[in-house]
Amino acid sequence: MLASLCYDVEDLVSPESDDVARWIAETLTDVGIRATFWIVGEKARLLRERGRDDVIEAMKRHEYGFHSTLHSIHPTIVERCEERSFLDALETLIEKESPGWRETEAVLGRRLIGWATTGGSWVPSLCGLMHQFGGVHAYTQACFGDHSVVWYGNCLNFGQFIGGWDSIYESEEAFRRGMERLDRSLDAAAFSSKAWVGVFGGHPTRVISQDFWDGVNFSKGANPPREDWKPQRFILNDAMNAAPQRFREFAARLRADDRFRFHSIGDIARQFDAQRSHCDATELRQIARRILDERRPLFTESFSAAEIAVMLSNAVLHRESSRFNRWVVFGPNESPPDSRSQSATRAQLNAIARRLLDDVTATGCLPSQFEAAGAPVTISQAMYGLATLVHEPSADRIELPTLPPYPPIGDQIADGARKAIHGWQIHPPLLELGAIEEAARLQAWTLKPAWHQDALPWG
Repeated sequence: MLASLCYDVEDLVSPESDDVARWIAETLTDVGIRATFWIVGEKARLLRERGRDDVIEAMKRHEYGFHSTLHSIHPTIVERCEERSFLDALETLIEKESPGWRETEAVLGRRLIGWATTGGSWVPSLCGLMHQFGGVHAYTQACFGDHSVVWYGNCLNFGQFIGGWDSIYESEEAFRRGMERLDRSLDAAAFSSKAWVGVFGGHPTRVISQDFWDGVNFSKGANPPREDWKPQRFILNDAMNAAPQRFREFAARLRADDRFRFHSIGDIARQFDAQRSHCDATELRQIARRILDERRPLFTESFSAAEIAVMLSNAVLHRESSRFNRWVVFGPNESPPDSRSQSATRAQLNAIARRLLDDVTATGCLPSQFEAAGAPVTISQAMYGLATLVHEPSADRIELPTLPPYPPIGDQIADGARKAIHGWQIHPPLLELGAIEEAARLQAWTLKPAWHQDALPWG
């Protein structure tokens, strides 16, 4: 099984954590595991300011990803985006995070391979940001079943990490229990049908401290000025001195397990980035039949629901074609109205198909609704009507039933986002998450599995 080991390098308060990041990276190099280090932009700047080129160079033998510009300093990613639509939140992230991304790449002298969610601060627009930056997204809420690598928001998403080894190095007993948990987690992963498993090694700062650096300073919305930041509590010196050798045993255990082949996230991404370029007319008719039978927007092994909606539109407008290309398209930016049963003519659905393609070209997003004879038609009903015309070319008036506004898995993604956001101690308790949850549901139109290059379900 393919696997990746990740560490979050983020402590903005205590320089003592710098050395831990260095010897973790050096030890992993020694044992032969190439890991991914997700680094906060401000942490990279502090390393440069403190002259810690040794830390930067040690981690550079592995791989760097981005862990936001300021991590837990308010406003967090969620707080910036909490009342914004998908596209508005994307514009905000581009404005606020692009400078930190560019500066971090300059400090490290290395291209960043993507973004890893900070704490529970996840919004679907992060995936749109990584689509623009050509990066991947890790610690996502979008994975499902045994698909731990998926497409969502038009970028590769990695999720379902196993973890729990942040603070196992402080005593021999804690380390023994931690290694037992590691063995159980690896056994469960090996017996699953996943093609890849992420191992979250933890945070270098927590190897030597009892608390999180941010929990001491920024919990529940607190935002003290930098001069008032307090250091976290550190473990005893004897435990600190024993931690490097215990970590070496942890790393060697991973390396010795021949059930897993460890690669960096970027290396894994290159093995999962294949997407089908087109769908032929016969297969599209089969997909249309499924939509009519299941009465819901759906994705397949190869195409997201949004991609299918575009191909159905092209098939209706270009009946003579036998091949329909996959377009890059996001889900709706706005919530559709409540779905009500109605009917539409062939001419009205032709107009809907043209409008759908025009809107995708103009905005990059599916439209949320259309109009037929003065009545609203939701995007799901439009997909159903277009599927009917593809499957039954002679149909003249099509009945459009009441349909859900997004693939049902959208509720699962939104629920996971809400729990993670409220579960992070940094966030204040009264965040308004309605817009984020709805954006997570609507971008479920972009969800589909990602497949390893040796196991593609198409030819």
